[in-house]
Amino acid sequence: MLDIKIVVNKLDSILKEAHQANLNGVGSKIVGCTIAAEGIEPLFAKYPILEQIAELGANLETEKETEHQQAIFTLVQDKIDNLKELSQV
Repeated sequence: MLDIKIVVNKLDSILKEAHQANLNGVGSKIVGCTIAAEGIEPLFAKYPILEQIAELGANLETEKETEHQQAIFTLVQDKIDNLKELSQV
């Protein structure tokens, strides 16, 4: 099983590098470390907000409108902050 600390650290790293990538790419990276990660299901069950982050990442990956991308990105940032508090990472 994946450790929540590893996932949170990866998500945090993606956010820190977000200024270097387009937001569709950021969404793709979020999907890669959540939805596509092997063994993530138990973490989704324990931390439902993680599944919300994954879904927002998928939306961000496909959204074309810059204004909507920014709104989704802001939600992702807030939810990752909430996940850090919940998981005490």
